[in-house]
Amino acid sequence: MLAVLVLTGVLMIRPATAQSTFGSLIGSVQDPSGAVLPGAIVHIKNLNDNSTRDTAADAGGEFQVLNLNPGTYAVTASSDGFAATTITNITLDARQQLRVDVKLQVDNAQQTVSVEADATTVNTESGT
Repeated sequence: MLAVLVLTGVLMIRPATAQSTFGSLIGSVQDPSGAVLPGAIVHIKNLNDNSTRDTAADAGGEFQVLNLNPGTYAVTASSDGFAATTITNITLDARQQLRVDVKLQVDNAQQTVSVEADATTVNTESGT
């Protein structure tokens, strides 16, 4: 009988599970048409303590940054040929997985302007 009580007591004990105090940011980086931008650089800045984390979007344009302290964040995404875009005042709570999708606009400074000049000969001699 004592063995049954001990066994029942052991089975009733649940293993302790730790509660995480961290959160995570996930999302995608896209161009204006919605096409994904693989390899885009994503810079995460905690506005409370100025700590930063960088990652790159995967082949599907997705990124994830795990184990972030709760706080207020700014997410900046950039890719060659596109203007960097920043989303600010993102509030991340403990145990929260927050999605932040970023659309980049074409960088106007990257545009090429071609000018072709056609030199015209001017007759400076007067034929009077």
